[in-house]
Amino acid sequence: MKRYLTMLLALIVTMSLVFTGCGSKKAPDEETSGNNAGTTSSDKDKDNGDTASEEKLSFPLKERVKLTAFVHTRPNVDNFDENAMTKYIEEKTNIDLEFVVATNNEAQEKLNLLLATGDYPDLILTSQLTSAQQSLYGSQGSLVALNDLIEKYGTNTKKVFDLHPIARERVTMPDGNIYNLPTISECYHCLSTQKLWIYKPWLDKLELDMPQTTEEFYNVLKAFATQDPNGNGIADEIPMAGAYKGWEAEPEAFLMNSFVYNPTRQGGAMRLFVDNGTVKASYFTDGWKEGLKYMQRLRKEGLLAEESFTQAPDGLKQMGENPDVVILGAFPGGFPGTGTDLSGERYKDYITVPPLEGPDGVRIAKYSPYASVRAAFSITNACKHPEVAMMLADLLYGDELSLWNSNGQPGIDWEYIDDDNKLGINGEKASWASLIQLADQKPNGLWNQMGNYYNPSHVRLGRYQEDPENMEVILYRETKKNYEPYWPSTDILLPPLTLTEEQSAELLTYSTSINEYVLEKIAEFVLTDVNIDEVWDSYKAELEGMGINQMLKVYQEAYDTK
Repeated sequence: MKRYLTMLLALIVTMSLVFTGCGSKKAPDEETSGNNAGTTSSDKDKDNGDTASEEKLSFPLKERVKLTAFVHTRPNVDNFDENAMTKYIEEKTNIDLEFVVATNNEAQEKLNLLLATGDYPDLILTSQLTSAQQSLYGSQGSLVALNDLIEKYGTNTKKVFDLHPIARERVTMPDGNIYNLPTISECYHCLSTQKLWIYKPWLDKLELDMPQTTEEFYNVLKAFATQDPNGNGIADEIPMAGAYKGWEAEPEAFLMNSFVYNPTRQGGAMRLFVDNGTVKASYFTDGWKEGLKYMQRLRKEGLLAEESFTQAPDGLKQMGENPDVVILGAFPGGFPGTGTDLSGERYKDYITVPPLEGPDGVRIAKYSPYASVRAAFSITNACKHPEVAMMLADLLYGDELSLWNSNGQPGIDWEYIDDDNKLGINGEKASWASLIQLADQKPNGLWNQMGNYYNPSHVRLGRYQEDPENMEVILYRETKKNYEPYWPSTDILLPPLTLTEEQSAELLTYSTSINEYVLEKIAEFVLTDVNIDEVWDSYKAELEGMGINQMLKVYQEAYDTK
């Protein structure tokens, strides 16, 4: 807890600081190409010491401008500075991009501390910047208001907002300002990211049906543990394992939905849902207690690996890719790459388990209709060239760079196609095709979903797929078959909320410490033999002392006035 209390104190101190923003530049409008031409113009700000203050600004810039950016590590990105996409942008714009890189697991904590201390770079290009932080740090001036910059330099940005008004709504703060440009990626399979993958050859060998209830799943795991499904004569099978962090790789992410709705992140809030108009926390319900007892039972009987609550994603993948013989029966994750290596063949034998019906009839798939819009690009008041930064953001929204960001280099990793006989994932005419699958691409060819980009549904599903084992096809098929049928009514979902400065500041005093406490108690309750019923009241009392009721009250007020 000490590390998290230190971070919380830093955040509280931040609220007493007043940061001054850097103003937007005054310039006549000039049209920007929808395909990344970046020919917007502006007068340069004389106060910044620019030498050609009366000249119009366009890409490539006549004088090189350096912009620093906060990012976190991504698969297939070894070095952002030497990245092919970075080099292309730098050549096209004459911007010198330098990156402050955090590991994926440490990104949220590092960003919080950077914002708390004021020691941040020009740009923030990660999804970790919450709405509460946007509102708080925007109103204090450490994030630049983008409204005027969008109007002057955001040709692509305005088109995107016109096509997706929910995106504009989500990023507009209570003071009317926009402090972040979002990624818009209409990902069908991302509507249900809490998936569970099970090794089908073991089900077949042991003549087991796909489990439909928590008790049936327990029996399947028991068979994995005791009937030597890998056939090596050794009791080396790991029936189920997860990872402490990863893309929905935590064991409770999937399993809890058999006891209480568990949106690990919904509308920017952790594990919150709406019950008949009342905002509740999943981890403050009796359903959560029963889910913990179920997981403790699995762990006690050796069916859920203890490492699940301490190991990083790499540890889970090592289990899934054990050499010579398969030892991992099931694992949670947004895609099979959480527990296997997509460059190999083993992942193709893992299929999804549908949501399991719990003892009280609860059977829900996490549903995230708001997931298509997430934070991606903010300009801080450290930036001396906000107009250039905005032009860069607008460039990133263009067609080519949007596909480049998430799919690799054009002409090398993918290409546009026009063939009536080639169909996309959704069965309609395809508009582009992969030449090299992401897992097989050379490292450092793309940003891999870092920074803002625009990837609407018709583009994502318009990808030509002749390979039924392609990952995007697998995820589309598995989501359609096993998760969409169990989507809850939107009435239960806590939508993205627009918070006032006061609400944002108050939530920051509660949310971090409460969320970390909940994670610690999940591990403690599951990994020890503690009688959960006996300590449940003290667990809830501790949460009350940390301010859960006040936190829920803030969310309730915001929900009631949405």
